[in-house]
Amino acid sequence: MTEEKVVVMKPEVAILEIRTQLLKHNEEIKGLQQEFKNAIDKLSSHITSTNNQIDTGLNGIKDEIAVIMQNHTQKLQDETKMIKEQNTNTWTDILKEIQEILSSIHNGMEKSGWGARAVEAIDLVYEVQASVCIFTEVGELWNTCRLPHFNTFYQKGTNKNGGVEGTIRSGDFNATVKEWNSPITDRRGASVRE
Repeated sequence: MTEEKVVVMKPEVAILEIRTQLLKHNEEIKGLQQEFKNAIDKLSSHITSTNNQIDTGLNGIKDEIAVIMQNHTQKLQDETKMIKEQNTNTWTDILKEIQEILSSIHNGMEKSGWGARAVEAIDLVYEVQASVCIFTEVGELWNTCRLPHFNTFYQKGTNKNGGVEGTIRSGDFNATVKEWNSPITDRRGASVRE
């Protein structure tokens, strides 16, 4: 066995030795605290610098996006304007053609009257292969015109402007209500054929 030597010190010397060790440890702790504070400051500075770089980058991206959006928005507005102008021009041309056609039809009707247009009405009925045709405001002379294979009904009267008003219903009145695709509750066809 080994013998341990016990050193006996006077209490004053022991206290002095303990104080010396405490002061030494205290200095070491202060050094560690300073190193820790320096490390935190350095890390904080790095984080602040990184945040500033991120903010600068984000602001740059926002600016670039704003410019890109503005350019694309302007392009879209220009294209939309061009398409609207093309559509307007197209429809204007179409409307002019329609007005010319309608004007010539109207002038023909005004000059010669509906009675002289009976042949055109018959041609129209057969051209569109309609099974039912309704003509309004046809004039008094229509009552003298007949459509082959069609029954016609003429109603005398005047319209609110004092002009001649007549309605001719012509069609395949041998058809049933079902063939007309009329609702079951529509009893008008029942008088012709069930």
